[in-house]
Amino acid sequence: MAMTPNRPSVPRDPDRVVMLFPHGRRTPRPPVGRRPVIKGIGEYQSEPDDDYRHRMINNLLAFLVCAILVVAGVWLVTGIVDLRKVEDCALSGRPGCRPVDVPIQSRW
Repeated sequence: MAMTPNRPSVPRDPDRVVMLFPHGRRTPRPPVGRRPVIKGIGEYQSEPDDDYRHRMINNLLAFLVCAILVVAGVWLVTGIVDLRKVEDCALSGRPGCRPVDVPIQSRW
């Protein structure tokens, strides 16, 4: 039979906060009845001299760079797909895999 150390019986209170500590170290508890000092959110607010125009120009430049990257990616993928089709055709042994643009002549 395993023996358990004598622990005081504590009534189960759903509103009670249990402080958990790492093994071997105990941190001091804040005094009962005093709330810890919490800084306000004022230090996280933007400064009043925030340059809105400069920020919008930077946002526009960032959007243009992203748009150029997307267009370049689509162009590269389209080129790779076309090259793959031509290589598949050539490796299968068929002649005339590359499309030839012939101008349409009128019969008149």
